[in-house]
Amino acid sequence: MKLPVAVALLLLSGLMACQMPKTDMQVEELESPTTLDLEAIAVAGDSVIYACGGSRYDLGLLLRSTDAGRSWAPVQTIELKKKLYGLWLFSADTLVMSNYDGLIYRSENSGSSWVTNQPYLWDPVLDFHFYDARHGWACGGEGFTTGVLHFSTDGGANWIADTFDVELRDVHFFSAQYGLVAGYGLVMYTTDSGSSWQYSNAHGDFFVSFSFPEPSVGYVAGFQGSVWKTVDGGKSWKRIRNGNSLLLPQVHLNRIAFRDRMRGYAIGPKGCFLKTTDGGTSWKRVAFSGQVDLNGIALTSNGGFLCGSGGRIYRFSDP
Repeated sequence: MKLPVAVALLLLSGLMACQMPKTDMQVEELESPTTLDLEAIAVAGDSVIYACGGSRYDLGLLLRSTDAGRSWAPVQTIELKKKLYGLWLFSADTLVMSNYDGLIYRSENSGSSWVTNQPYLWDPVLDFHFYDARHGWACGGEGFTTGVLHFSTDGGANWIADTFDVELRDVHFFSAQYGLVAGYGLVMYTTDSGSSWQYSNAHGDFFVSFSFPEPSVGYVAGFQGSVWKTVDGGKSWKRIRNGNSLLLPQVHLNRIAFRDRMRGYAIGPKGCFLKTTDGGTSWKRVAFSGQVDLNGIALTSNGGFLCGSGGRIYRFSDP
């Protein structure tokens, strides 16, 4: 009996999803003081690490480790009523973070005290990028059709807000004038500090994460599994992994991080942890137990850290 074409294609897709090559890499789960979801993780050097998350409508949580992840403790010097999403470290002592209501916090003493700022927009702020100690951007939004982009000239203490008609997930600036945003169905660039934006040719996915190992060479990942590469700083892109192809394993991606132009990692829901050693041309699945949704990745000199649902934190070695 012949199978209907749709059924045959579905079976083929399922078969391919099981056939992604695997690679061994040491991944160690660390003891965590929480079972709340963690959304972002960042390192200062290789020993001081922060991770943030919480419960979306009820509680924000910031964790800190000063011994390379062997032990963690909550930073409890401020009441956090909503989940934290964005996190940026200037140093082991100075950081900014943001929550579901768009509130942005800055501390210069490892979280002992905070300066808070609420832009007039209350949309979630999901990510940061600073190109120096004072100038930075924060992006976010929700519901696919609402986006925000904030600009700071004082290291994140105060912000100027702008709006977009699409949800934004990541931002990357190279100078005061030139930068990129990624979001629902698009990657755009500006050459005039965000006064105007131009569409790049990247399309067909919900773009969620940039990684630029070099100023001109970078990658952007889409939630539906596509990966695009640029060699001109983000003005044009080439798709190097088609997330919608039935001939590739179907994965979803939350973050991408490249150590250099050849070696990189991508993470996503249900334990998705991928590695490439050829600049994204091919990917292998890292042997990883469990179905944890991996949300954050931070690289160190000899590996990195992951965080995700249920408060899970992992350290991986890949010198």
